[in-house]
Amino acid sequence: REYGHDTPVRLGGYIAEVSLKRSKKDNRQFAALQLEGLFCFTECMVFPGAFEDCQASLVADTVVMVEGYVAVEEQRTAAGIAPAPGGEGAEAAVPDEGEAVTVTKVIARKVVPIAKVPELYTKEVHVRIREDLATPERLARLHEVFKQFPGGIPVLLCTICNSGVIGFVKTDLYHITPSLDFQQAVRDLLGAHALLLKNDPKPPEAPHPRW
Repeated sequence: REYGHDTPVRLGGYIAEVSLKRSKKDNRQFAALQLEGLFCFTECMVFPGAFEDCQASLVADTVVMVEGYVAVEEQRTAAGIAPAPGGEGAEAAVPDEGEAVTVTKVIARKVVPIAKVPELYTKEVHVRIREDLATPERLARLHEVFKQFPGGIPVLLCTICNSGVIGFVKTDLYHITPSLDFQQAVRDLLGAHALLLKNDPKPPEAPHPRW
């Protein structure tokens, strides 16, 4: 899929390479990332403002979520033969010297370690409770799990009866942080399929006009 200039995006991937640089204007540090996805590599620029906020997340050989926007620009290239992306030993022709080529990058606003993604991008947590597991003791333990991981994400309880009837209870009693430890605690208590994290569908913020 192709994205136009300034399109807001979120993408996850594996940081294959981190190159640290310094601005010629004010000597502030920034970074260029090579983010490896399922089908391609994406170059992500983390300029000084964002770099200062997420420097600790810019670690090679880790999986992250990048939020930002697309930058499409034309660059001039030298003549020659260059390795084709993703093809070890493969070669692809480069345009003639001085010919313009379109280069697409992502300008990152946030770089989030994958373990932190559920906490930042979850809108609601659904907890499924089967009737045969809904003993007073187990429900009391579930209550303690909710208390152990307080936060701002609302919880929807889904009760699944032996007859097949399903009921939903939305309560203001519980707002949690859906960390990996929280997810594991609920699944240990109620089973591997007891939890559903509803993602926040709100798209990333578009870049501010530049003029």
